[in-house]
Amino acid sequence: MLLVADYAETRTGLPAMLTAAAAPGGPVVRVLLLARSAGEWWQQLQRSCPEQVSDLLPGAPVTLGPVAAPASQGEVFAEALTTFAALRGIPCPDARLRPGDADAVVLVVHAAALLAVLDAEDAAAGRTDPAGSSDEAGGDALDRLLQHEHRYWQASLAGWGAVSLDPDVMDRAVTAGCLIGAADQAAAMRLLAVIEDLSDGQLRGKVARWLHDLYPPPRGGEEWIGQLQPDLITEQLVVSVLNRHRELIPALFAGLDEVRARRALTILARAALTQPAALDQARDALAANPAHLLIPAVAVTTETNPALAAAITDAAAALDTAALIPLAEAIPYPTVPLAAVYAAVTRQITATLPPAADPVERAGWLHALGVALSQLGRPAEALPVTEEAVAIRRELAAASPDRYRSALAESLSNLGVRFSALGRPADALPAEQEAVAIRRELAAASPDRYRPDLAASLSNLGIWLSELGRPADALPVTEEAVTTYRELAAASPDRYRPDLAVSLSTLARILVSLGRTADAEKIRRDAAS
Repeated sequence: MLLVADYAETRTGLPAMLTAAAAPGGPVVRVLLLARSAGEWWQQLQRSCPEQVSDLLPGAPVTLGPVAAPASQGEVFAEALTTFAALRGIPCPDARLRPGDADAVVLVVHAAALLAVLDAEDAAAGRTDPAGSSDEAGGDALDRLLQHEHRYWQASLAGWGAVSLDPDVMDRAVTAGCLIGAADQAAAMRLLAVIEDLSDGQLRGKVARWLHDLYPPPRGGEEWIGQLQPDLITEQLVVSVLNRHRELIPALFAGLDEVRARRALTILARAALTQPAALDQARDALAANPAHLLIPAVAVTTETNPALAAAITDAAAALDTAALIPLAEAIPYPTVPLAAVYAAVTRQITATLPPAADPVERAGWLHALGVALSQLGRPAEALPVTEEAVAIRRELAAASPDRYRSALAESLSNLGVRFSALGRPADALPAEQEAVAIRRELAAASPDRYRPDLAASLSNLGIWLSELGRPADALPVTEEAVTTYRELAAASPDRYRPDLAVSLSTLARILVSLGRTADAEKIRRDAAS
């Protein structure tokens, strides 16, 4: 059985599908995941799948680049030319692909071949096309395909009787339909109202119905307006029209729900992979309506194009604390493309919290800022905010230990990590020792809840003691961490086996320091398995 998932980067059900496909007893399954880019969605997919599935995923997806060699481009062009001519029922034209865009992907080479066949049809019918040669690859080929679409639009609109649209108005109408879409005719008419040439309601209604007929939507779907295909053609249209009409961007993106905002931003983010102007257009959209667009933009950055992250940071500067908090909560952890965004947003939250803010909330955001800065490799900046979080949580735990000691231990453990990253293991030691003491008491009362935290602190403590040249003191705490992780991994291997492997490696190093080489070798073999 072959399972193909197109637009895999946007499919939230992939982990469940892959888990079911990997279940024993079924047919032999091969899975093909297709995506426009290998973004962070790939790492998140690996992290979200059970171990038996994530082990089957390659470390990096296969990336198909351009048809770079001129000979290869020519072969692809010739095969497509023959095929398109046969499909159109005409003799194969005598056409060659001119040396052009060295970065042309297969789709663009195919587009050039199709244009050659369409030009041959036009010549046979006595029609001429002043737009230039059809044997070009790259953006020119896509632009010329759009010219053929224009002919189709005009012919289609002619069937609507008295309806007549200027070509530029027609461009804007189709762009709005392709970029934003609509769930029904009323929504389509509201969307078209942003085009000032369509102020007449009766005309807008006819244009909306024309768009519905122009590219019929898939049966059973939620869209009332279909999509111009393939994607690169839509992107070429959208970017070119929005470049001419930048004033449309705020109007088109105003008041969108999350689904439509995500759709529109995805189109611009995909276009920006090859057309830098699309990134500026996305930036304009986010700046015009950050409160509604930034959370969808987070998902699009993860799935499609990490370059959108800087635009999110810039637009977030205009938000108040109430809008920043859900934005911060929407950013996944861990993350690479959005790490700087998370740091900027959490810093902005801590700076704008009122003096009378709940200390629990303040400590939580200070803790989060420390984590974000540490993830960016900036431990010197992370240290003071983590120390402040520890101080606040220490006061809270003194007043209500049952409620806040766990949070205090969390910040103490992070404080130890900050000191260690700064090359100060002697300062890390007391913070982690205090965290271990708290977590040991908590784990004694609620083992299911707190034993993982205790194991993490024990593992850290063993590392700090070893770095301070105290392997004899590091040995028992590291052995305890290994024992705990073994038990946790036996129950939840997907979650705890990586932690167990780290603790085993630490234990092996400590045993070597103590001269127990044979025991260390046994532990290394255990870690490798």
